[in-house]
Amino acid sequence: MRQNTLKWIVVLTLLPILSALAIQYETRRTSGTIYIEKAVPEQVMLILNTTHPEKVETTFMLARDLYNKGIETTLVLEGSGVNLVRMLHTKNFGYEGKIAVCKKCMDKFDIQKEELPDGAYPTSENLTFIIHVEDYMNPSFE
Repeated sequence: MRQNTLKWIVVLTLLPILSALAIQYETRRTSGTIYIEKAVPEQVMLILNTTHPEKVETTFMLARDLYNKGIETTLVLEGSGVNLVRMLHTKNFGYEGKIAVCKKCMDKFDIQKEELPDGAYPTSENLTFIIHVEDYMNPSFE
């Protein structure tokens, strides 16, 4: 379920970028002018839904590197990943960007807002909906 959501987020994020690049390429190819350009995203959102140590370390290192390059970086903790707020020491990873924690998942794992580390905040209703859109579209009747 979550992988399909992630796939849609990636597709919706990359589609406008690839379209713009294709148009730029065609324009530059026919103009006779040579351009050298490096595409850098303005903001990146990484979703972490596990407490697996290697995946956590890799995600935080990637977030740190992007943040240090001046890219607005938000790390979203969801699913079992919200449990990281109880054991998280973001300074150990050197990441100083934003950390959003899924409100729906906080409720599920009985995490209070007061338990969030410095720099972390509950997600907005819109972001919570985007993360769990597949849950809303395919409700379970348990």
